[in-house]
Amino acid sequence: MERLLQTCRKAYRMNAYRPASRFAELAINSAKSAIKSQYENVQIPDRLFYHVWAHTDGVIGRATRIATALKLSTPFVTIVQTAAAKHDEVQLYARDRKVDGRVMRQRAIGANERQSGAAALKFIRQHRAAEGAILMDENHLILIEAILTTVPKWNSEYKTVVQPALNRGSHPVTRAVALADLGAAGMDPVQFDAEGPALFIEDNIDVALMLSDARRLVDIPEATQSTIQCRLVQWMATRPQFVQGRRLLLQRELEGLSAPERTSIKLLFSGFEESLHIAEEAPKKFASMSFIDVARCLIPNALPEEA
Repeated sequence: MERLLQTCRKAYRMNAYRPASRFAELAINSAKSAIKSQYENVQIPDRLFYHVWAHTDGVIGRATRIATALKLSTPFVTIVQTAAAKHDEVQLYARDRKVDGRVMRQRAIGANERQSGAAALKFIRQHRAAEGAILMDENHLILIEAILTTVPKWNSEYKTVVQPALNRGSHPVTRAVALADLGAAGMDPVQFDAEGPALFIEDNIDVALMLSDARRLVDIPEATQSTIQCRLVQWMATRPQFVQGRRLLLQRELEGLSAPERTSIKLLFSGFEESLHIAEEAPKKFASMSFIDVARCLIPNALPEEA
């Protein structure tokens, strides 16, 4: 059981990337500070678990690797890193109360990306003294395009998430950021593994509130414990289809690139098989856990008065 807990609690792998410029470093540090103060160092339900710095850091790292594979210039890598750092800086939401009593997070999809783009543009204008071609007006449009292209949509055919604005004519900067945003399953199975329960607890506000309020196991009725665990298992059971869909769609999302560029990007997306195995095992793993272990996988400090 301890190994299961270690799996739940393991930190996202830190991405080994370097800021491409002084401006990129400023943007990354700014985004980190904003995300941590607004979404990590706050109380539930405003406290997020998936759209936190670990996710953004992962996107920056993956986007940098894709930009390198595409042989982008330093100014363009600066735009890639700035867009990746800023793409989730605004996270507006509403509470969606279901008839069965669940309270789900309903994100302001589209508005979040537009406002994140506006915040990124404001940051650029406030730091014009920093060096780099990022300050050229034409590059502002590329930055905004890259952020807006991360707007997600569910694809019922492939049972996965897509980015409808990504197409064969997308700028290489845009492509790098968009592919990185949904790229954990293909590029980083470790992060993909950790993001499953993180996304569940972020979206299921009623569960997050219940676990944050409870001090002991007896504070949550046994029937409710069973319901929460079943909801988690059912959610994790959708993850294999997500991985398979992302793998099938990758070829389409690389249209417009040269053959050598497609080959270079595909080499980066070598983790689908490992992520699929992780996703297939996860429902069984969470179904076999005690509720205390499940709770602490979702919120590490849950049920603090239990041994």
